[in-house]
Amino acid sequence: MPLYNCEKYVSESVLSVVNQTYKDWELIICDDCSTDNSYEIVKSLEKKDNRIHVIKNDVNSGTATARNHALELANGSYVAFLDSDDTYDERFLENQLIFIKKHSPFVFCSFRRKASKSLSVYNVPKKATYKKILKGSCLTPLSVFMSRDLIGETRFRADSKVEDFVFFCELLKKIKNADGNPKVLATYRIVQNSKSRNKKALIKKMWIVYHKELGFNIFTSAFYLFCWAVHGLYKYRNVK
Repeated sequence: MPLYNCEKYVSESVLSVVNQTYKDWELIICDDCSTDNSYEIVKSLEKKDNRIHVIKNDVNSGTATARNHALELANGSYVAFLDSDDTYDERFLENQLIFIKKHSPFVFCSFRRKASKSLSVYNVPKKATYKKILKGSCLTPLSVFMSRDLIGETRFRADSKVEDFVFFCELLKKIKNADGNPKVLATYRIVQNSKSRNKKALIKKMWIVYHKELGFNIFTSAFYLFCWAVHGLYKYRNVK
């Protein structure tokens, strides 16, 4: 869990892990030099549950670096990513663990989108491949669950404009596909002023990802950017 200035929601997020039906987990929270009370809140929760481990970056370094620091300390055979304003349903870990053992080493589940004026469900497809997510991703850190062996030495790129998307692309290059769990097992909170809601800025970032970070030529990058935009309009049509 990367953490930065999320005092309003972080307790709810952490408690969604504490309340899991599957109990053999560790939660590594990396605070990225929060300036509000976020760090104090998670430190108090750490004292109440020895499965919670709180670390802190020396300087504010961004989400990718926070996730990478936590990954370096992770001991489990499986890894999940939970942002500090999102929540898991109580059977998230239990269901994802059962599902991954029957499918590929990379799975993802359906989830709710909680916005200021709407609550909608995003039902994920059965499969996700590298080529498919280039045209529009069905993956979000909240919903994924994967084998630590699959991750290996792959890390989130601190210099990436959209680090989670590039991370998933790199993992999907290793395997045939990721498998979608149709069960709704988590809630993704959409904050009105978040960076993911700034569409103009995000379009520019995705162009850089396609053309510079993934190395596609101008025409291929333009094609994927168009597909990504159409996919996004359809994906978020019920979010208000």
